[in-house]
Order: sequence, then C-alpha cells, then structure tokens
Amino acid sequence: SLKRLKVDDSEIFEEKKHIFGFTATPLRGDKDHLGNIFLSHSFKMTLSEATQLGYIVPVQGIRIEIEKSLKEIDTHQGDYDISQLDKIMNCDSINELVVERCKNLGKTPSILFCTSVDHAEKLAALLRKEKRKAISVSYKTSKKNLERIFNMLRQGRIDFITNAVKLSEGFDHPPIQSIVIVRPTRSPVLYKQMIG
Repeated sequence: SLKRLKVDDSEIFEEKKHIFGFTATPLRGDKDHLGNIFLSHSFKMTLSEATQLGYIVPVQGIRIEIEKSLKEIDTHQGDYDISQLDKIMNCDSINELVVERCKNLGKTPSILFCTSVDHAEKLAALLRKEKRKAISVSYKTSKKNLERIFNMLRQGRIDFITNAVKLSEGFDHPPIQSIVIVRPTRSPVLYKQMIG
C-alpha cells in the first residue's frame, strides 16, 4: 500500500511503489496507449503466439463476397462511419445471404457482429424464421436480461446471438464455435476483439 500525506486537502504520495498492469487489449481504439501509463512490459503474447501454443483455437475464415462497395464510406476515428456502414450492410439482400450461410454452421453457438440494434434484431428475426434459436443483444440489453441470455447460452438453448455494440471486449464463452462479422471494420483493435 502507498503511504499518503494530507497537504491542503490534496493527497500526495510519500513514496513511489511499483504498479503492475494486465491487459488483453494492448492496442486501444481511444489512442491512449498503455506506454503512456507503464514504462515497460515484462511479458507479452500475440494472438498468433497464443494460437501456436494452444491457448487459442486456430481461426478458420470464410469470406462472403457482397455486391456492394465500402470504398465511399467516410471514416471516423480510424473506422467506418457506422451510420453509413449500416445503410449498406443492413439490407435484405445481405441479411438473407448471411442467414443462408449461417445454415451451414450447425447447432453450435455463434455470434454475429452487426452494425446497429436494428440490424441485430432483423438478423435474429430472419434466423428464427428459419427455425433457429436466435436472440439479439445490444447496448440496450439490461444486465438482468444479459445474464438470462448467458444462462440460456450455457444450457444450449441458443444457436445464434446477434450482437450490436455489446459483446466484444472482455466477453468469453468457450462453447462459441463461429464468429460472423457482418460489421466490417478498419480498426485492428475492434477486429481482434471480435475474433478473440
């Protein structure tokens, strides 16, 4: 613990101690690099190193070609403008194509990363129309409902979670077998959070 002295209603530290920090996301979207906080690191492991050592399951990717271009989308803080991206990705033709490809994923749980709450809700509805157990989550989902959804996921009662800005950083559920990225990104940080 740090010894503190009170001087004029402000706290100062009598002596400095070492502070250790741990993170799974050393690259940060807010550009507040950990190097600004910590002077050095003693250990780090990349995703490829963790995969080679067997800590992370090897990623197998399948690309779905769409007949729309993302070239004209503006960028905001190094990523696609989300409202413009949603206008392209959240359309019947792409949503139907995604659901068609999801039919091949079997009964193991999957997460679909979506562009908006509306996008997540539409994809969940389309999957349910195909007799698949699907539920959407977003920043609007209450903590109580999220816990109920996680219990259903653990019990094998959900095939698909369509996700809008909720499950990325810090979320882990080992039975998840497939990640479907229907929210393209230019951010290496967000991409690693989604697949990690």
